[in-house]
Amino acid sequence: MTRQVLSRSLLVRFALPVALLVSAFAAVLPAHAAGPQIGGKVTSETGTAAPTSFTFLRHNGLTATIEVSSTTVVTRRYGAKTDISGINIGDTLSIWGSFQSGTSVFDATRITDKSIQSADAYSRGVVLSVDTAANSFQLRVTNTALGSPLAHRLTVDLAPNQAIPLPDGTTTTLAGLQVGDTLFVRGIYDRASATLDRLDAIRVLKIVSTIPAPPVNLKIVGFAFMKQHFALIRIHTAPGASITVGLSLGTLSLTINGTANKYGNFQSQRVVGNGTWPSTHHLRATVTVTLNGGSRKVAAGSWIP
Repeated sequence: MTRQVLSRSLLVRFALPVALLVSAFAAVLPAHAAGPQIGGKVTSETGTAAPTSFTFLRHNGLTATIEVSSTTVVTRRYGAKTDISGINIGDTLSIWGSFQSGTSVFDATRITDKSIQSADAYSRGVVLSVDTAANSFQLRVTNTALGSPLAHRLTVDLAPNQAIPLPDGTTTTLAGLQVGDTLFVRGIYDRASATLDRLDAIRVLKIVSTIPAPPVNLKIVGFAFMKQHFALIRIHTAPGASITVGLSLGTLSLTINGTANKYGNFQSQRVVGNGTWPSTHHLRATVTVTLNGGSRKVAAGSWIP
C-alpha cells in the first residue's frame, strides 16, 4: 500500500510541470506544424495566383485536390519564399493543412516545393553551348559552394536582352557569349530540369582568349583505274569542322570543300591524271580545317603510281 501511495504522489508531483512544458512548446510551434502533412508530386497546372487548386499524387498512391488560398504560405527548398506560380507539374511538394470532412480535398496552409531552391551561394562554370532561340545557355559547372546541389551540367535561362557584365566593366548579351567562357551565376535552381532561372546575379569571369585549332589527320592514297589516276583524300578532325582541300599537280589545281561528319571523318576522291603517269609528277595537298573560328592548315604530298 505504501508503494502505491508513493507512486501516486510522484505522479501528481510531476504531472503538472510536464503539462505546463507541453503547453509552452505548443505555443511556440508554427501553426502549420499542428495540422497533418502530406507529400507527393504535382499532376496538374497550379495556376498563376491564389486562390487556385491543383491535383496531387500522394506518396501513398492516393490522389488529392489541393486548395490554395490567399493566406497559403509557399516556400522553396530551404525556406526561401515564393508564390504558387513557381510550382510546376512534376514538382515534389510537402503540404501542411487539413482535409475537408469526408473528401480528398486538402486545404493547404503551407506548401514547400522541394524541387526548386536557391542556388547554394554561387556556381561557376564554363559555357558549353549557346541557344539564342531559347534565350539560354548550357554551363559545365566547375566550382560550387560547399554542399551545393547543382548538376554538373546546368541550363541557365536569361531574360530577353539581359545584360551580362564582362571583366573589363562593359557588358554583353547572350549572343556575345562564346563556348569556353567562364561565368559566375546565382539564382533559383530547378532540380527537376537542372535549370537555373530567375537569376540573382551573372557575370563573365574569363573570356576565352584563343580558340584552339582543331586536330587534323590527313592521308592521301593514289590508285589507278580504267587508265585514270585518282587521289583519295581521307581526313579525321573535329566533328562538324569545315574543310577546304587544295590539290596541285603540275598545272592541275583542284579545290574540294566539305564538312566533317559527326565522327570527325571526311573523305573525297578526284581524278588527277589519265594514261601513263609520269614518275616526275608529285601530287601535293593543302588542307585547312576550321571550327568555331579556330583553324589549322596541314600540307602533305603523295606519289601516285
